[in-house]
Amino acid sequence: MTPDFNLLVVFDAVFETGSVTAAAERLSLSQPAVSHALNRLRAVMGDSLFVRGRKGLVATARAQAVAGDIHRLVADARRVFLPSGFDAATRAQRFVIGSSDYATLTLAPLLIAAVHKAAPGITLNFEPVGKQTLAELETGPLDVSFWGTKPPHSPWHWLSLFQEDHACVVSSDHPFAAFPKNRALTLTDYLSHPHITVSFHTPGDNRIDAALAALEAKRRIVAKTHSFASVLQAVAGTDMIATMPRRLISAFNTPRYLVFDLPFPVPSYDYGLVWHARCDADPASRWLREKIVETCARGLAK
Repeated sequence: MTPDFNLLVVFDAVFETGSVTAAAERLSLSQPAVSHALNRLRAVMGDSLFVRGRKGLVATARAQAVAGDIHRLVADARRVFLPSGFDAATRAQRFVIGSSDYATLTLAPLLIAAVHKAAPGITLNFEPVGKQTLAELETGPLDVSFWGTKPPHSPWHWLSLFQEDHACVVSSDHPFAAFPKNRALTLTDYLSHPHITVSFHTPGDNRIDAALAALEAKRRIVAKTHSFASVLQAVAGTDMIATMPRRLISAFNTPRYLVFDLPFPVPSYDYGLVWHARCDADPASRWLREKIVETCARGLAK
């Protein structure tokens, strides 16, 4: 006979209440249904299990021997169906976050500090974003990823964290340093020097080149890297221009660089989080997303 877990639930209720009537009330079943289930269980186990006593049903020796195991099985099964929670303060868990070095340099330090303070048992691993990011969100190992391009469609979820825009950064000894104070760059200025850019091979158009193309203009790109930090290092002591997210430039606020507003319009954009539907309702993943939103709201929002 195929085991029927419902019979164990009935056994547990009858054992604890000592009554078919009381067990039926606890389980929201009829008395005949509980009696029928109990008779089936007696047949399966080859024992009467409960006999009548002066104050109700009395468990046989066989019933007493298995009662503890059955109660644990029933209790464990019930916990499966209870709403799960996540107590970050007491949990030891690792989260894997997709991150360009923009997020690693600007957001990660704030997030690491906030999580370490609130949940010292939590470990954060930051992994590079790229063409594989969406697939890794779907199948693992990524729990969530920072996302600066057009948000993907279902089954991925996306949430805006803040608005970001671009600025122009050059070395402090760049020819632009000779400009009078507060002199704005012109498009001619911008196009008259070589450029170094960052490319992550992620979906979406390059906003800067798209804006220039709308003006029928094109910059001369002499180098591309996958790292904003390397771009800043490269422009130092050269006449190259880097166009970068403004918050990232602020994170490297040193006398080595000069910062100018762009001489042509480039729309600001939403920088956010993306995650797969598989993680959407998970309490641990939800806690991580809420902690990221809270950290950005406190430390970065304009």
